[in-house]
Amino acid sequence: MRCANDESGRGSATVLLLAAAAAVLVLAIGGVTVLAAGLARQRAESAADLAALAGAAALQHADDPCSRAAAVAHAQGADVQCSVADEDVLVTAEVPVDGWLQTWVGPAVRARARGGPTS
Repeated sequence: MRCANDESGRGSATVLLLAAAAAVLVLAIGGVTVLAAGLARQRAESAADLAALAGAAALQHADDPCSRAAAVAHAQGADVQCSVADEDVLVTAEVPVDGWLQTWVGPAVRARARGGPTS
């Protein structure tokens, strides 16, 4: 039998609302982390691609390909490792990651690219 002033269920909606809000917050933080990691990866890939292309163009004009690739990568905010194999310029770009994202992806994100003639 239930009394008219029984309040055993009072406040349960508040608890459920707080639990739902916490779940949404965790999902939002996870989504932001995934997006930030993807953005860092794209920055590294773009820097590597541009540096490899610049190095390949320099190699075709008898300039130093690795110094050109390094200059382009540094302009993109990346550190670069460069090597030349035959007519190809091989570049590894590393973009540093700041703050809380280091917990998930490490101190830097790396990408590799190759630039050279198509034939």
